[in-house]
Amino acid sequence: MVIDRHDDVIHTRTALAAHHLPSGRITLHPGPGTTSDTGLAHDLLAALGKPPLLTGRFPAGRQPAWEAAAAWMTALPVTRLTVLRAHRLTTRRTMRLLELRALTGIHLTLVCHRPHLPAALHQALQTADYSLTTDLDAACRKAPVGRVEWDWRERQEAERYEAVPTSRVRPSRR
Repeated sequence: MVIDRHDDVIHTRTALAAHHLPSGRITLHPGPGTTSDTGLAHDLLAALGKPPLLTGRFPAGRQPAWEAAAAWMTALPVTRLTVLRAHRLTTRRTMRLLELRALTGIHLTLVCHRPHLPAALHQALQTADYSLTTDLDAACRKAPVGRVEWDWRERQEAERYEAVPTSRVRPSRR
């Protein structure tokens, strides 16, 4: 858990720059205006580069979006998930992320952009083993043994110089 006391933009930029699916690092910036845990699963699927909306009918009580997210995180494999704006998560959404961590073994970093943990986040974390820091770099160094180690600033520098490939579009022949 990272506490970003002053909502410093560098924390957000650094976390977003660290998003690199081929290296197993996902940064989730939850969409505004929703508090549903299914909406969070859709955001996670989008961050994984997968379609967020699943077609078909599912039995009552099933959460296909969360099942799909867990399956994709395991298959890709994702080793790190950083969640921005964690102070806006409900207890239920935080619990879903903790369940995902338990199921997949990912290193989960929640970034709270407030001086203190809000009540919902504090309540959800009561059952979790976690550490609290105000240093984003320190949180990155606490990777589980055998997992990918990385440095936020190094990734941010690399992102500046990576070229975005352009696709060649051929005109259709009719």
